[in-house]
Amino acid sequence: SVSSKWRLQGEGRNQADYGRRLSKGIFVCTLHYRNIYFPYYRARLLIAVKPWRKTWSKHEEERYDKKKLKELEQDLKLKAKQEKDERNRKIVERRRIKEENRKKSEIVQKITNPAKLRRLKKKQIKGIQKR
Repeated sequence: SVSSKWRLQGEGRNQADYGRRLSKGIFVCTLHYRNIYFPYYRARLLIAVKPWRKTWSKHEEERYDKKKLKELEQDLKLKAKQEKDERNRKIVERRRIKEENRKKSEIVQKITNPAKLRRLKKKQIKGIQKR
């Protein structure tokens, strides 16, 4: 038989004294303040409560991790900036070479006689470039 503190359902005279048998061999004490087998208390046991203050080792570890993460982030940003600058430099160089090649390939005629300029028409003068 079970002691008076631990009762199976159906034993005892008062309804408040009845305990519950949840499964094989598990008896619930109804005299305790908290019945941990009630779903509410079982759910509360699963919730992890954070301590009010972190331990110093935990604090130092988090600080170290943040520092490492910041360094890594700065390295990645610097690397991306360098790649972008390199791309831009190559684009500018390519444009410069392209412009040089275009100028080299043009057919050029020198005008040594300034009197020739006076005889040219307006449309022809617009096409003249001084180099």
